[in-house]
Amino acid sequence: MRWVHEPGWERLLTYEPDTLVTSVKLINRRLGLILDCRDAVGFHENIYMRETTVHNLVNRSRQFCLFFHQDFYLYENNIADTALYEPRLQAILHYKGNRDRGS
Repeated sequence: MRWVHEPGWERLLTYEPDTLVTSVKLINRRLGLILDCRDAVGFHENIYMRETTVHNLVNRSRQFCLFFHQDFYLYENNIADTALYEPRLQAILHYKGNRDRGS
């Protein structure tokens, strides 16, 4: 188990050209691993998106498990924040209460 804030990780932080999408490359040579992360916030919608791609740098097959930790504070309180995995989208959705446009 490794946390990306620990020593041993190189971090390259940029924006994708002509966008507000962050491009974060996390490299751990000792582990033989690169994580490519892209983050964006919706301009017209209340949406935060993150995409992570794992690159195996060693010449053998391996399995990886990624764990994400968030401490959301939606609608100015910390009660009833909810998450679900949506397999069709291959995404984790976080929400609270009524998520209609007018809420």
